[in-house]
Amino acid sequence: MLLEQNCGHLPYPCRFQDPAATSQVVIPHRVFAPQCLKKSCEEVLLQLIPQCLSAAYDLLGTHPFSRLDVLIVPPNFSSLGMASPHIIFMSQSTLSGGSHLCGTRLCHEIAHAWFGLAIGARDWTEEWLSEGFATHLEDAFWSAAQQLSADEAKEQQDLKAVLRWQRLRDEVQNSEGDLQVLRPKKENTGKASESGASVIKHGLNAEKVFMQVHYLKGYFLLRSFAGKAGEAAYFAFLKNFVRAFHGQLILSQVLASLASVKIIQELKNLSYEDKLSIYVLEAWRWGSLSPDQLVLLLECLLEKKTLCSKMLECLQKTYHLREQDAEVRHRWCELVIKHKYTAGYVDVEKFLKEDQPSDSSVATEWGKGCGSKVWAKNATRDPEANIWLVT
Repeated sequence: MLLEQNCGHLPYPCRFQDPAATSQVVIPHRVFAPQCLKKSCEEVLLQLIPQCLSAAYDLLGTHPFSRLDVLIVPPNFSSLGMASPHIIFMSQSTLSGGSHLCGTRLCHEIAHAWFGLAIGARDWTEEWLSEGFATHLEDAFWSAAQQLSADEAKEQQDLKAVLRWQRLRDEVQNSEGDLQVLRPKKENTGKASESGASVIKHGLNAEKVFMQVHYLKGYFLLRSFAGKAGEAAYFAFLKNFVRAFHGQLILSQVLASLASVKIIQELKNLSYEDKLSIYVLEAWRWGSLSPDQLVLLLECLLEKKTLCSKMLECLQKTYHLREQDAEVRHRWCELVIKHKYTAGYVDVEKFLKEDQPSDSSVATEWGKGCGSKVWAKNATRDPEANIWLVT
């Protein structure tokens, strides 16, 4: 049996051995934000936190940490989100354009409480053990938080798979082969030299910082596991795995041997072209699309060599692209730049001032922008809501 009575980590106050903690569906949480974002936090973030925490508990069990603070950071923060013990950093860019981007990013960072924090990679080159799991769990958490039916959840997750396949294909085509390997040290993974030092392969390669290959290959690997085992069996295994290995550093060999499945070496057979065509056709038929559907539509249009100004104007008016979340507006800005759509230049300027681009394509073309708000060190609690206002 994978599940054991005693924990396998060094002694510390462990929530997995505390009956009160093991039954706590939603842990105490607070939000720290500037006054100007108080309304957005009340309307979006504070509503999502308990839903996402509850969804995570239902799928993985005991929360590894006793509380959660969410700190809203300015748009020039290096990413849309980052997780540490007891705290999640969220970009203010996630708060605009509805709840979708905020919810998916929050679910991703919550997932790191289990994979990345409670369970870590013994070898730093195996970051897929953290990011691959968080990317895959993000979808499951978000579907559960939205209380979608099984069919609705599958459709939403299939759409995300299409988007990630597009991204993975682009990265594989435009990056060095050595940077695409999940276990670059192969049989030497986890081993130290005679002096006790452990070398991080490609650790000084600046290009690797901007890559998502390990997120995406890890995600598709786990998606394959879940598809073969079935969702119920897969999450039952994960819950037991967390119960047995929390508080420890692991190697991918441990996961592979326990799962008793063959690790897929190549992803060439994972083709989503047929689904891609279906989604694009549906996108043109219906005027109301989810944020993920809009991202897919815009990414498909980015592959077109030419689009006239009238087409771009119609696109913006039909789907209200200026009012969408940062992921959608990012793709819209790329279209504007590629096709020199002058009427959309104001949207690019606004995006660079108020949001952090999720990759360097917009920033490279226009110069990297950052917010003009001043962030101070003091915070006071709003007595009417669980928000600490940064002043």
